[in-house]
Parts: sequence; C-alpha cells; structure tokens
Amino acid sequence: MRGRGAIPSIGSFFTQETAVASTDIYLRPSPNTENDPIGLVTKNSKVKIVNSRDNWYQVDVVEQGRTRPVAANAKRGWINGKYLEFTSN
Repeated sequence: MRGRGAIPSIGSFFTQETAVASTDIYLRPSPNTENDPIGLVTKNSKVKIVNSRDNWYQVDVVEQGRTRPVAANAKRGWINGKYLEFTSN
C-alpha cells in the first residue's frame, strides 16, 4: 500500500519541493496579475514552494539567479507555474 497512493511514502514527508525560475518574473502579493508586483525573481533563481493555488505557487526566494536591478524586493510571493521548472530536494 505504501507508495501506491493509499499511504504516502515515508520519503514524501521529508521531501521539500523546490523550483527554478525559467525567466525573469515578477513576484506577486496574491495569485493573480491584477495587482502590482512586490519584487522580481531573476532567471535561474532557486525558490522553495510554500503553497499553491490554480497553477500559481507561493514561493520563498532561496537564491537569486543574478543581481536584481532593484535593491528592495520581497522574498516571499506568488509566481505562475508556467515560469517554474520543478525539482525536489
């Protein structure tokens, strides 16, 4: 039963989902584009997935891909999933 959907595998409790930004993308305060950006995540930035909703992912920025052009940027926000390449730690 373990690993077949009925009982989660033990490893899944310790796996932390992460992703890499496939392009420069704005970090949003909520999961939509109807608000002003709160930061910029640069291409190749590493992010930790915190939450998800309708192909939007709330992330913590772990490491920027390069120096950002704006000094003040949020470290947590929402990104559309089409701009993320998912990995696991």
